Amino acid sequence: MENKYTPELIATSQFKFSIPLYQRLFAWKKKEVTKLLFDLKEHFAKMPADEPYYLGMLTCIDMKNHYDLIDGQQRFTVMTLFAIIFKEYDDKWSGFLMDGNRLNFIARSDDKAYIKSKIKGYPTKAYVNKNMEEGLAAITGFLESNFNTQEERIEFVQQVFTRLTFFFSYLPSSYLADTTSLNKYFEAMNAQGKGLEQHEILKVQLMRGEKEQDYLTHIWNLTSMMDHPIIAKEENQDEACYRQFYEEAISLCRKKRFHEVL
Repeated sequence: MENKYTPELIATSQFKFSIPLYQRLFAWKKKEVTKLLFDLKEHFAKMPADEPYYLGMLTCIDMKNHYDLIDGQQRFTVMTLFAIIFKEYDDKWSGFLMDGNRLNFIARSDDKAYIKSKIKGYPTKAYVNKNMEEGLAAITGFLESNFNTQEERIEFVQQVFTRLTFFFSYLPSSYLADTTSLNKYFEAMNAQGKGLEQHEILKVQLMRGEKEQDYLTHIWNLTSMMDHPIIAKEENQDEACYRQFYEEAISLCRKKRFHEVL
């Protein structure tokens, strides 16, 4: 795989990417998505037609049949959200999506199902990724609010397709066997010297070799949302009954009956 890519080049390839287990959840909100769109619009207006807009470096590990996206999942996911909306203006973006097979979320089946439903135009099931949903709405709103005609929207969408430019760097597969090596990489690449959070390292260590990683990651992500309880207390429910729900869930987890917990 060459180092320099655009959505146009990705769309003509068979490359597949996965977001590894230890990666943070998608965190971009309306503010970040809208800022990138405005930056692109301003760049296209000021720069020559052949001047790329550089999105930065994305880091991968070659896994033979796909690439693990070690760093850059936020940006690559945003490009996927772009493609979902932009394909309605130019069908070439459909090639970037690869019928929903371009980007895979390892052990995050809800996110995988959610984004695939958006790509294929299926009704979204019970689970909604709020940040992705907000991002999609921001993209639609940007196109409608900042261009006067359909022709202008199409032109912008086409320019993003050909001029949004990013680079891939590669790490050896040996990094996968040693979380410490990955952490040192993140510290070296991050301006603030920030590596993987300790709880992310713990997650990788605890789940290594587990067969039920999908369920375990789902439970892990639920428990990491500290702003609301996993099991909501009903209005007329007493404390003893409420506590019993948690005790039953913990008991099921210990018996590895994760599907019953969820």
